[in-house]
Amino acid sequence: MQFLTLGKSEKHRSCRLVFFRFHRYFSMRMRNVGRKEVNTAKRTSFRIFSVSFFFAFALAPTGKSDTLISKLSVWKYYADAQYPDVSWNQSGYDDVGWPSGPGVLGFGETYIATTIPFGPDANNKYITTLFRHSFQLNSDPAEITQLTLSTNYDDGFVAYLNGVEVARRAMPGGAVVHSTLAASHEGGVYETIDISNSIGDLVQGTNLLSVEVHQTAPTSTDLVWDTELVSSSSQVEFLWSGGVTPNSAVVKAKLTQDGSIARLAASQMPDLSSPIYSNWDTAVTTENNRVVRFEVSGLAPRQRYYYALEVGGVLDTDKIGQFQTFPQDTATFTFAFGSCALTGSNHAVFETIRSLDPLFFFHLGDFHYQNIGVNAPNLFRQAYETVLASPNQLRLFQEVAIAYIWDDHDYGPNNSDSTAPGRQAARLTYQEYVPHYPLAAGSGNIPIYFTFDVGRVHFIVCDSRSARSPETAIDDASKTMLGTMQKAWFKQELLNAKSNYPLIVWVNTLPWIGSPGGGDGWFEYTNERRELADFIKINGIKNLCMISGDAHMLAIDDGTNSGYATSGGAGFPVMHGAALDQSGSLKGGPYSHGAFPGGGQFALTTVTDFGDSVRVQWSGRNYLNQERVGYSFTVCTPQHIGDLNRDGSFTASDVVLLVDCIFSGTENCNFCFSDVNCDGRLSGSDVVSELYRVFQGPNGPFWCGI
Repeated sequence: MQFLTLGKSEKHRSCRLVFFRFHRYFSMRMRNVGRKEVNTAKRTSFRIFSVSFFFAFALAPTGKSDTLISKLSVWKYYADAQYPDVSWNQSGYDDVGWPSGPGVLGFGETYIATTIPFGPDANNKYITTLFRHSFQLNSDPAEITQLTLSTNYDDGFVAYLNGVEVARRAMPGGAVVHSTLAASHEGGVYETIDISNSIGDLVQGTNLLSVEVHQTAPTSTDLVWDTELVSSSSQVEFLWSGGVTPNSAVVKAKLTQDGSIARLAASQMPDLSSPIYSNWDTAVTTENNRVVRFEVSGLAPRQRYYYALEVGGVLDTDKIGQFQTFPQDTATFTFAFGSCALTGSNHAVFETIRSLDPLFFFHLGDFHYQNIGVNAPNLFRQAYETVLASPNQLRLFQEVAIAYIWDDHDYGPNNSDSTAPGRQAARLTYQEYVPHYPLAAGSGNIPIYFTFDVGRVHFIVCDSRSARSPETAIDDASKTMLGTMQKAWFKQELLNAKSNYPLIVWVNTLPWIGSPGGGDGWFEYTNERRELADFIKINGIKNLCMISGDAHMLAIDDGTNSGYATSGGAGFPVMHGAALDQSGSLKGGPYSHGAFPGGGQFALTTVTDFGDSVRVQWSGRNYLNQERVGYSFTVCTPQHIGDLNRDGSFTASDVVLLVDCIFSGTENCNFCFSDVNCDGRLSGSDVVSELYRVFQGPNGPFWCGI
């Protein structure tokens, strides 16, 4: 096999063309037999042949990315009250007299590198400024599968590739003239724009990207322009993993070519040898926007797996991801969580999280800040793709499995609820793009609450947005954060988990602690908060903690301030982890261990399961990996509470040790075993509870606070 030795030489290009032609034949054959027949025995011999044919080539590089225009590149610009010529955006136009400077170009922002003149009158600025940048393409455009702009702009723009329009943002449709006003759009963040439909406008050799940036009004105070143009020959735009269990995982990926057929290959080896394969899926623009879903099963617990997509029989190693399967029983594991990042943020905090190699990363909402207020799936899709084009975020999501629940800004507008105009689009696009766990309500236009387990820890994840009453509604018994169905499900999950798991983690994006008038949080839903607190107290649910986001702060409460039952009590530990990349803010409280507003922050949780107890260590950190706040607590498993001599039974000797513990403070006084009624202190009532447990026998019912 001479192809195996070609590497990245010119002969390798010929090898890829062979792959491509066979890929086309393979894809056509697959489509002709139909998607149902793909999985039947009639195709077995053909599939074995195709897989065998490509296995020898599987690890040859199948795609690469080239930056055609870098961020902060030098651009020529023209600022005046009218266009210099109708041909200004054509390759043949002579721009020799135009000034030039590096990006970011514009005025009115502190990060501007090249200041653009706006005219003699600050109250009557030029509406339009023109930009041109020439670049070289040394390869054949036919080899490119994806072409992407990553653009920082303010307010609106129209972009042309070799004189042909390829993108416009915040601009009206139809013909554009120099005086055309843009819609408002703030710069500062690079938005990813797929212009792959314009690959045919490229030429091998010199190309021109020209842009006209428009203002919202002559009095506009700022103008921003910078962009990056990247080409790729990969078959895969992005991929990320989630929905992980001890034996399976889910991967979502977007393919570049409509009609491409792909499957996932996962291996414990970095070279992807001896892989386990998933099901096949097909990228169909009209059905799934070319986002394909793969579930791979039969995996080993607590193992690292590497994965890539086999597209049309060719393993695309341009993008290789990783995930770790979960432990099954008692285990020590660490996960990170956080929320609130500017759309497309490339903050160093994501790289810090990745470097800590957590078992998974839980994103608690505000994945982006697009505040979409219309029922437009493509706007939600674009928001996901902008985030997944951020290098630091994409690297994190490719190498660490994700769990994700939205908050307001990534579900709808600020403080959004069940009345948000884009609710259906938000729900459906979440299911289309996110590698999520099975949703308890099913699929379709439904809330996105779910559960999952890591070892003996049960996570209950609530949707606090798409089923809730408006914040401004009267705070009576009908006002709800969760909605009727989700609330009933949540209560049942608590009851089921109370005795079956030593630790329950309630994932609730909004602040729980606080008084009415404190803003968007449970403190504006006090009747339902009290209802849930009473339920927790009445049913003796003592093994509960909560993680939250939304507020741009790190904060911890040890349970001192989180009890809202009718007659007091029912508190549990609470931690907020934010903001990943936003300005700091405070919400709710008080918090026993304080609140620390700021950006570049996240939370790290380490769970250690000893069998008879579970220790939780919380650490709020900044992007320099410096701890700002920490707290640890231990939850005792009910079957071990009161077994002071650790002999697996409950006898008079345990009572004697407990009495000695309370009154003498000997070394036998292990709080986890001795606080029999789980009230957080040691007293004579613990002896009474211990006697009850001794006399009822090992199989009798028992719960904390009996």
